[in-house]
Amino acid sequence: MEGNKLMKVMSVHADRETANSQIGFIGFGEVVYHTLAGLSKEGIRGMRVYSRSAKDPARSLLQQKRAGEVGAELAVSLEELVRSSRVIISSVKGDVSLEVAAEAARYLSPGQIFADLNNAIPSVKRRSAEIINACGAGFADVCLLELPIQVGSKALMYVSGDSAERFKNIMDCYNMNIQVIPGEAGIAASIKALVNIYQKGVQSVYLEFAACAHKAGIDIRLLEPLLVKPLVNLPREKDMAFWLIRGALLAKRKAGEMKEVLKMVEELGIHPIMLEATIQRLAWVARFEMNKYFEADMELDKYTEIIDKIFEISRDIELEVR
Repeated sequence: MEGNKLMKVMSVHADRETANSQIGFIGFGEVVYHTLAGLSKEGIRGMRVYSRSAKDPARSLLQQKRAGEVGAELAVSLEELVRSSRVIISSVKGDVSLEVAAEAARYLSPGQIFADLNNAIPSVKRRSAEIINACGAGFADVCLLELPIQVGSKALMYVSGDSAERFKNIMDCYNMNIQVIPGEAGIAASIKALVNIYQKGVQSVYLEFAACAHKAGIDIRLLEPLLVKPLVNLPREKDMAFWLIRGALLAKRKAGEMKEVLKMVEELGIHPIMLEATIQRLAWVARFEMNKYFEADMELDKYTEIIDKIFEISRDIELEVR
């Protein structure tokens, strides 16, 4: 009896190891390493990885070391990885993602799923999907919205495309945080690109802000409390609505205020790249005089009406101020 029980446990374990080995990653950078590290902590090991950089002797030793740390198996070639995997997850640089998809397509078969986790623009994701679908395989456009270095395999991912549901169903077995977004390949990539506008914009503003504070002789740590939570009792998810409403309805005044700040920054000897862009965007919004249509104390949940009104006023609006 005990022997049968032990055999059953061993069989389940073997089946899971086999299933794990059918998940293959192309690329072994920060995203893949920390995702696999998170899975490894949950006892999930044996997934496979292929990286071109492993061909470099100096990089090969590092790749072997990292693979050992997260319990991954290194494939010797892209062909080996693709042919032996049920799901192939591509995580390379965005500018080579299309090339990698085309190369992988040479070895794909109907029923397999190619998941593109790269930071590529929507048009590139759509082109990759066409290439993958042409050989009968499914395509999942995956965008990463949290950092695996912080939360491991629990990082939030949005996925769209013809095989989005199938991809989620398979990866749910590994307790990953994946949400399906209805629509074709390129939808998830569009969301990622839009989020990047905000995130990279904020990073750039912080860098310019820090440089100005340094030149002004002000310890930036004195300003941290004013930036991290400038509004008391405002739920984090309402921040965008609050700032968009104020920015739109008070755009003319704010643009004037920032022109004065611009003088100070120039006196400090800092090139005001982000500040100039801020003035341009506020001036662009000010042309539509949104304060004629909305009150400053409007309900936060109705903030999208401002954007709708701007486009109602000018259907052929340009996103750049010339």
